[in-house]
Amino acid sequence: MISADGLFGNHLQPLYKVSQSLHRRLRKILEKNAYIWYKKH
Repeated sequence: MISADGLFGNHLQPLYKVSQSLHRRLRKILEKNAYIWYKKH
C-alpha cells in the first residue's frame, strides 16, 4: 500500500513546477498586453 503522502508528493511536485512556469508565462503575456494597451491610450 502506497502512503497518500508519498503519492501526492510524487504527483504534486511536477504539477507545481508546471503551474509555476505557466503562471510566469501568463504574467509575461498579461504585462506585454497591458503595456501595448497603455501605449495605445
